[in-house]
Amino acid sequence: MPARDSSPLWRDIVRQTAWGKRGLSKTGTLWLPVAAVLSTGAAPSHAAAWLACVLLFVASVCRTQGLILANDLADRAEDTAAGKSRWILRLPAPAGITAVVGLLAAGTATVSAARAPIAASAAYIAAVALGLAYSLAPFRLKKRGWAGLVAYAASCGAAYAVLPWAWLGGTPAGLTVLVLAVSLDRWVNLHFHQVIDYDSDAASGTRTYAVATGLPRARRTLVWAAHLASLALGALLAYLAAVLPLSAIPLLAATTAVALGAALHARTARRRPGASSLVRELPSHYLGLTFALFRILPVLLLARLAWGDATMWLPAALAALTSLLESALSLRYRYQ
Repeated sequence: MPARDSSPLWRDIVRQTAWGKRGLSKTGTLWLPVAAVLSTGAAPSHAAAWLACVLLFVASVCRTQGLILANDLADRAEDTAAGKSRWILRLPAPAGITAVVGLLAAGTATVSAARAPIAASAAYIAAVALGLAYSLAPFRLKKRGWAGLVAYAASCGAAYAVLPWAWLGGTPAGLTVLVLAVSLDRWVNLHFHQVIDYDSDAASGTRTYAVATGLPRARRTLVWAAHLASLALGALLAYLAAVLPLSAIPLLAATTAVALGAALHARTARRRPGASSLVRELPSHYLGLTFALFRILPVLLLARLAWGDATMWLPAALAALTSLLESALSLRYRYQ
């Protein structure tokens, strides 16, 4: 067994599940739709707003971690050959399967116990089903070219846009912009990883979209996907400017300023020797928009709500935590 697996199992679990790049930061996408829906004046009918947010976060963590572990089990041979450390692979296969089933069942139970609307339950089930189809046989969509990108983006759209929209009682007008922004951003996220993993995927016979279409074309389509995601994020920002109270406009202006600053920083970083793959492969304006809208704006909007309702400080703190984790991981980015 590799030396890196000699650490106590509990330490690997905490490191990978809580603070690592496959941990709580993976749920950070959730908070932009949550903050957007609640800021438009929506009020969940089945629970207090703060409790609905916390339960939504718990269900999302269970889903995300359950699907990550399911993917780890399905990729056992490839990950072992590549020398990747996955704590669940240190367990016997039956115990690993039990952990996956337990997490997904806990998420489903959270949704059921919260008495969320039927649409929220349907979105959660769809997100889990698409995530499993992405990783597991007989579908194994991750190895079926563009179908993997579609399944992953749809799963994330259901989990991070439709689910909070239905859970918190959003308006129909907001659903389209939220689904487009989240789904396209997650498409870009996976597409990017396929591009930088091209050599290892091709060597292992994993037929991702990038492998199937070739690296030059995959890079070109990644840039176009990032442009589309940027347009969707810009549309979401414009929508919020149109529907939010005037008191929230300074927060949107600050977010726009942060997006511009982050884009300029990314453009400058690209020219430096040893620039990360993030700034080399992705457009600067896309990086600026995703940083500002997914990491800064949710915290600002939830803090604004907490200023009038102290119970909302807990969701605001959770959003800030995931934002800090994502930002720290991006600064020292190295894909595994």
